[in-house]
Amino acid sequence: MRHLALLLIAASACAADCVPSPIEFGTLEGSFSGAECKGQDFLPDVSTSTIAAVRPLNGLAFEVTVPEPGGIFHLRLTTPGVLPIAVLANEKLEVLATATAQLGAAGEFTVSVKPGKHRILLVHNNSAAAGAFTLFTEFLERRSCDIPDINFDQVVTGDLNANDCRLIDLQTPSTGAQPVDAFRIKVPSFTLFGFAAASNAFRPVLAILNAKTGATVHSGQNTNSGAQAQLTISLPEGEYLLIIISGAVSPTGAYAIRALRDNPRTCTPEALAPGASVRSALTNADCRFIDFVPFSENFSFIRPYTVELTERSLFAVDQISTQFDSYLVLLREDKTNIAEDDDSAGAGNSRIALLLRPGKYTVLANSYDEGAIGAFELRTAIATPRECAVTDFPLTSALSSTLTADDCRIRDLIEEEPAANPGKAFRFTLESASRITVEISSTIFDARLLLLDDKGKSLPLESTQVRAGTSRGAAQLPAGTYTLIAYTNTGTLGTFTLTPTLAP
Repeated sequence: MRHLALLLIAASACAADCVPSPIEFGTLEGSFSGAECKGQDFLPDVSTSTIAAVRPLNGLAFEVTVPEPGGIFHLRLTTPGVLPIAVLANEKLEVLATATAQLGAAGEFTVSVKPGKHRILLVHNNSAAAGAFTLFTEFLERRSCDIPDINFDQVVTGDLNANDCRLIDLQTPSTGAQPVDAFRIKVPSFTLFGFAAASNAFRPVLAILNAKTGATVHSGQNTNSGAQAQLTISLPEGEYLLIIISGAVSPTGAYAIRALRDNPRTCTPEALAPGASVRSALTNADCRFIDFVPFSENFSFIRPYTVELTERSLFAVDQISTQFDSYLVLLREDKTNIAEDDDSAGAGNSRIALLLRPGKYTVLANSYDEGAIGAFELRTAIATPRECAVTDFPLTSALSSTLTADDCRIRDLIEEEPAANPGKAFRFTLESASRITVEISSTIFDARLLLLDDKGKSLPLESTQVRAGTSRGAAQLPAGTYTLIAYTNTGTLGTFTLTPTLAP
């Protein structure tokens, strides 16, 4: 606790220059003056609704270093006079946990973290009632977890108890402190798995994690019976953890798990030239979604087709059937999802249309209803995207313009974006890091905004609907060149005005 006096000085310095003050784990006694920096000065790129609310509030920021190999971070915030909010973010300024301290009571969280510098932000919503606070932080090691290989030959029995590993010992980040039992799954090649759990003591939930990263592969599933849980999933090569956790108030007791595995059906995609059409049919002998797409639970039948584009193109595909409700899926070469559609072509038919870069893609002819079969037709088309004029936007004054039927659509401007809403593009450059706010208003249509970086990638924009026809977008951005897209959300065309505000 040697750093107490230094921390009080550091807290004052932080308010002056908006730079987080380094601290050590322990107790910090401080106070809010009501004149601190804003939360957005310390977390500039956060746009989630929960955290966006704290960005305009006055607050202090501190920086604490988590040692290798990472572990459990615990924070407790108490205050007698204000209602402060504590936020923990990592080096990338990704928010990991939040807590609100009630008057005279503590707000706290416990979260698993990786090694490195972490930022603690304390903000309050009443400058007139600013006052003292106590911040306590500590670093704890994760519990050692014994994780056996799953046994596929017999029923596995076990017992959840309070001393077991917790979710925070297995996942980063995680705030789950309930006990879990984990089993390792080694997958040498793409395989189908089925798991079932039962307990007379608690409501079991099964989930799957990536064994290396702790990331959730499947977030958990339990049946309506309450005493049983089932999970069927396709897993690609790798190592995973099957965890069993209680979904009830009582988190402990005995359980049993049964694990099964099976080989997927053979799926051989047919080549389909861009612009070509094909007639075929879904049958009971076909490949199923779960046989082809990793991490799937879907047993509906599919017919896969590969499409190769040699240049950047607008690609469109329609699936038409009078015998079942069509459902289309478009995948990248690594089988990750780009888009899917049910009824965009009308009458139960599907359509996907978007801008794609050169490469190989897979179209899955599918049905909305699992088990449906019958004849269908696929029709594909390619086109050159519209030439999209980009207007310089100096950010020094309001700018008025007009959306017309000849303007680009959003899918002409952004790759893998299917929206056909007309839009206009405006380019601006920031010489230094700044917070930009742009209000778009129209008396004719519902006006909206999108923000892109210099590579055309969408960036988070804090959007607020001010009133009918008017919305506001805001973002804290580093120096660089950006593109703002003004578009109609309803398809109606007409005049609009962009009004910028810039702050350092």
